[in-house]
Amino acid sequence: ADRRSRLRIPGRSYGSVGEKTMIMLDQKKRVQIRVKRIFDGQEKEEQYEGVPVRDLRADWSGILQAEFVSKDGMVTAISAEEIQADPSIILTNGPDEEGIRLIAGKDRYGQRWCKQIETVRYVEEEE
Repeated sequence: ADRRSRLRIPGRSYGSVGEKTMIMLDQKKRVQIRVKRIFDGQEKEEQYEGVPVRDLRADWSGILQAEFVSKDGMVTAISAEEIQADPSIILTNGPDEEGIRLIAGKDRYGQRWCKQIETVRYVEEEE
């Protein structure tokens, strides 16, 4: 079985994502990305600003994937290899009702985008 660890946020319960996380994210280097998406059959271009997910950890060795768990229980998983290679995979502040949002910039259909993220889990390789 794989081992799972969670993002630790000082002052918050283990694995939660909330106000303290946004403070942490605000202290990280932010990037702006332009995304071309297909929405309702139409292509539209959007711009987002956020923190590259690859910057959440200093060391990705031994990590297979990151799992982003939303308030409604949906889990979006992205491999560590893809995260490290793609700076357009970011966490950003969504509109108030969306909370923290995952944007996978190269996913034109938004199938791996996730909003209202409450937990980030890391799946580690077996020892």
